[in-house]
Amino acid sequence: MTSASAVAVAAMSSGLAEEVRASGFQLRESQMSSTSRSTLAALRQIIADLECQLAECRAERDEALRRETATAEVLGVINSSPGDLAPVFDSILEKALGLCGIAFGALQLNDGGRYRSVAVRGLADSLVALVQQPFEPVPGSPPWRLLSGERIVHVADMGESARQHQHDQRAQFAAKHGFRTALFVPLRKDADLLGHIVAFRQEVHPFSEKEIALLENFAAQAVIAMENARLLEEIGQRQQELRVTFDNMADGVAMFDEALHLAAWNRNFQELLQLPDELLAKRPDFNTYIRYLAERGEFGEVDPETQIARLRARIGDHYSFERTRPDGTVIEVRHNPMPGGGIILIYSDITERKRSEAEIKAARDGAEAAYRDLKAAEASLIQAEKMASLGQLTAGIAHEIKNPLNFVNNFAGLSVELLDELKESATPVISVLDNERRAEIDETINMLSGNLAKIAEHGRRADNIVTRMLEHSRGQRGTPERRSQRLDRRGPKSCLSRGPGPGSKFQH
Repeated sequence: MTSASAVAVAAMSSGLAEEVRASGFQLRESQMSSTSRSTLAALRQIIADLECQLAECRAERDEALRRETATAEVLGVINSSPGDLAPVFDSILEKALGLCGIAFGALQLNDGGRYRSVAVRGLADSLVALVQQPFEPVPGSPPWRLLSGERIVHVADMGESARQHQHDQRAQFAAKHGFRTALFVPLRKDADLLGHIVAFRQEVHPFSEKEIALLENFAAQAVIAMENARLLEEIGQRQQELRVTFDNMADGVAMFDEALHLAAWNRNFQELLQLPDELLAKRPDFNTYIRYLAERGEFGEVDPETQIARLRARIGDHYSFERTRPDGTVIEVRHNPMPGGGIILIYSDITERKRSEAEIKAARDGAEAAYRDLKAAEASLIQAEKMASLGQLTAGIAHEIKNPLNFVNNFAGLSVELLDELKESATPVISVLDNERRAEIDETINMLSGNLAKIAEHGRRADNIVTRMLEHSRGQRGTPERRSQRLDRRGPKSCLSRGPGPGSKFQH
């Protein structure tokens, strides 16, 4: 019969009995027949059985309520002590001792094949130190059987077990101190054995299925608490790593949540903007933060509310800008909205970068100016080389022209002199000729004299041109070389024959 049906029957029986008593159904034994007396006795027996079942159901109900309450209280300890396993283990053993009639209980964890007791209840203080000593399970012992994969290990009599396993010191210890029935319930996480709960009684009294189920439930709660502690430890470690990374970032970082209140920041954010602890402790909203910066002159001569409106209008945009702080520091501000709401502001000190950029620009401008000067010097050098080559060519040409020109000029001068001598020498002969013939000879002589004068004049002009060409090719005037060249013009005269002297006779 289930608890619910037993309760219902008991209630009906109890009601029936009350109704019989209330109706004054009282029969004197003398007035009852033997049949009536037997029927009444049977009815009383039924009522007694029903009342007994009702008491059992109430006991089961109270026991189930105590178990559920204990389970809930353990869960409460787990929730109230995140990451702290000692209160959880103590609470589990306390509830187990109270609900399962346990004299001694311990929770032992598997640490690389060695077990250590992390919680002990119901044992004298003089024995706790012995139980807490780490140990390795020996073959055949209950912990060894759990390692082999058994669901639970239920030992009816530890005294008998100690006699069968003389090498098991833990069994010998239990038997020596009067512990008889034992139950070992594993703490498993998937295929890993994390440890076990061990419960001892001081009499041979096997654990019921309900008690085993309750201890298994406690074991599951212990595993949940251990897993939560592990995850919290990992999360705490990651958070610590993130915090160290966060604080050691070169940039200043501030995060505003979806309500635009300051939620997190790193050390460089506070130091870079020189923000007081009092302001950050209040976790100001975005408007208060911007108003504080604007009133301090961070944005120059601007109305704080205007600056707030300008930045709030772009609260959902990705953008960045640069500004110079009142102390001359140049910072870059990057505004990054988060998908779920809120923003992340990243502040970078770019003062050195700006200074380096200015120095690089100045150096580049200087290099470009030097390059232009170098190109101009190179062009001038090339032009000078061209002019030098042209001067050398001009000098060569002038030298080549000057020698024959000297001969032309010298021969022209000599011809004029010879013609004058000829005219003087031929005067007596010409005087005897007739006028017409004499006029023709004079005209011819004058024409030759004029032609020779023009040749001499143009020769001198050509000589001056060649001389200037030589001077230009040398880059100077009046050099000794020029004077020597001028003297050279007289050389050819010594090589020329003056021809017939005065008194020579010419034949037509």
